[in-house]
Amino acid sequence: MRDSDSDAGADGRAVMVYHKPKTGEWVAPIPKGYKFRCCDCGLVHQMDFRVVEIGKGKQIQFRAERDNRATAQVRRRMAAKARASR
Repeated sequence: MRDSDSDAGADGRAVMVYHKPKTGEWVAPIPKGYKFRCCDCGLVHQMDFRVVEIGKGKQIQFRAERDNRATAQVRRRMAAKARASR
């Protein structure tokens, strides 16, 4: 499952729509470029995952990097929604 799909905003431009899992829900991320968004503050991280062999077993590893551009987009939309609901 992809973490997000493209959607059209009010102005017709493409807008990223993020999957919002329920608390404690397991998510099957894509291996590279998975974007994770905090539902409260709008912070977005791009995450990469890999499975590596450690001795006789395997280990899942991930790395995360803040996506400043996606975070700014999310927070602008959050602010616009807050202004519209007043």
